[in-house]
Amino acid sequence: MPTAANAVEVVLEEGDGGTLTGEFGAVVRASGESGDFTREFTFTLPVDGTTAASISTVRVDAMTDINFTSVLLNGVAFSLSPNGGVEFGSIEGLATLAGVQTLVVNGFSGGNGSFAGTISFVPTAAVPEPGTWALLMLGFAAVGFSMRRKKPELRETRVRYNFA
Repeated sequence: MPTAANAVEVVLEEGDGGTLTGEFGAVVRASGESGDFTREFTFTLPVDGTTAASISTVRVDAMTDINFTSVLLNGVAFSLSPNGGVEFGSIEGLATLAGVQTLVVNGFSGGNGSFAGTISFVPTAAVPEPGTWALLMLGFAAVGFSMRRKKPELRETRVRYNFA
């Protein structure tokens, strides 16, 4: 069983709006023998936010069969959908704090299988500072004042021209 020291580091790439995405996966070989396995992956998030991830494997024959027994992101279990030759799992909307995150994949291998997955992260929207709120409220007050201000009366003036 891997320890945190030999966990595989997942590289996250930055996208639009500060989103991060990355891929992970492993080939599970047990020297031609079948059996239980554990693989550990880590990745680092720069800020707090929301994380989602998915994992899958497809069997070609008994040797390449993988059955997930559990997949955990920071100790929170994925929803797993075993379906014979196709195994799939996912987790959505997991609130995550900045720092190192740990993904642990546990399962049973036919001896020569593989799995892969993706991780997506969206940072939490920033909350405006009190000074920003005060300026916003001042702007609304100015607009309201200008709309309620009494407008000067318009006077009608008639001009008569006489041509003699």
